[in-house]
Amino acid sequence: VKVYPSKGNFLLLNIGKTGFKSGDLVKALAGRGVLIRNCAGFRGLSDEYVRVSVGLMKENRAFIRVFKEVLGD
Repeated sequence: VKVYPSKGNFLLLNIGKTGFKSGDLVKALAGRGVLIRNCAGFRGLSDEYVRVSVGLMKENRAFIRVFKEVLGD
């Protein structure tokens, strides 16, 4: 997963090498209570991109744990 530098409270991730399309990853994470943004419809992006908001430390850890579970790491 490639994470792009950000000056805001979100991170843009390229998930192209994970085997997931953005819509599928959004659904898989949502089914586990984690919401991320599908960026497939954003100008210049594709179904290889999602956006993740930075939250509280507890929320960030929960995201990382579930993200790893879904990706099989």
